[in-house]
Amino acid sequence: MKKICVILSAGMVLAGCSGSSTSNKTEDLYSDNTTMSKVKNMFRSTKNITTKEMNVATLIASTFDTLPIPLQRFTAYNSAHDDNSKTIYTQIDSVTFADEFKKSLPQLKANILLQESAIQSLESGNKIIYDRAVKALNAAKSGNDDQFLWGYNVGNIVFNSVIGEANGGCNGWMSGLRDRNGEFAEEFAIAEIAYIANALETKIADSMLDKTFYSEEDAKKYIINYAYSLSGQELFNIVRAAQDEYGTAKYTADFTGVKGIQFTVSNGSSFACTNSGLVWGKNNTDWFGAGNLSGKKYITKIEYSDSAEMGKSYKMDLNSNSTQSNSNSADTTVKSK
Repeated sequence: MKKICVILSAGMVLAGCSGSSTSNKTEDLYSDNTTMSKVKNMFRSTKNITTKEMNVATLIASTFDTLPIPLQRFTAYNSAHDDNSKTIYTQIDSVTFADEFKKSLPQLKANILLQESAIQSLESGNKIIYDRAVKALNAAKSGNDDQFLWGYNVGNIVFNSVIGEANGGCNGWMSGLRDRNGEFAEEFAIAEIAYIANALETKIADSMLDKTFYSEEDAKKYIINYAYSLSGQELFNIVRAAQDEYGTAKYTADFTGVKGIQFTVSNGSSFACTNSGLVWGKNNTDWFGAGNLSGKKYITKIEYSDSAEMGKSYKMDLNSNSTQSNSNSADTTVKSK
């Protein structure tokens, strides 16, 4: 069996990201128990505002995009069948060895420079994402901040691929019954992304406790701002911890006709990845997935305003075939073809 190691893919997503919402200062997106927040709320109108609780795991999952293919699992599967490769690796594994990163650095810089116009187009979007992309562009041009480019690369892989894949699902195995290397690669990739996503999303969820967001969009802006503010070193530590936990583990697949991909691990964990999502079982509970993060459900509060709908009035005109509204919106009557 091939062992798991790391290699760098130079063709990574460089400038794009999930959640291109317009930036606000993070502290303006929510209220909490601080004195400053209480003072601000004294001048806010809360008329026609309803506060509802929302599951943070669900909110995070809807914030980050899911790629059309499971890139981490796909990369691992391909590496398992590459005769020129002695190792099994996912795309995120590429960030863990400095030597491999240095080898790919010229191509990485070239890719960033090719996306200069795309990076500049981010200016009207989220400021944190735009600023980090511009810093990466300047680093690629000057060649004197390779450490930042490394962290930039880590973040892009985690937020543009790993999180979405962990919150997605599986239609079934790529590997067959006798394809032990392929099976091992898929199992490792699934376990690794679950570990990374859970660790990162738990950090975000912990920071959202005792906050009430002014809208669902503001909550998503907060998630994006928090995630992209994490340093490359923080993300690197999470990735390495995932490798330490699952890189040398033994896996046992369940081929008894169960749905999707299901397997157990020698450390006591179990994983079930179906088209309904990925669930990591640990300590006799759903540790990640099914709405849980680190074995529990995190809840945050979000304000919803119905003032726009309540401010709209309608009048029935019996001399007309349609209902009239005081709104200046377009004609919404149903018309026949």
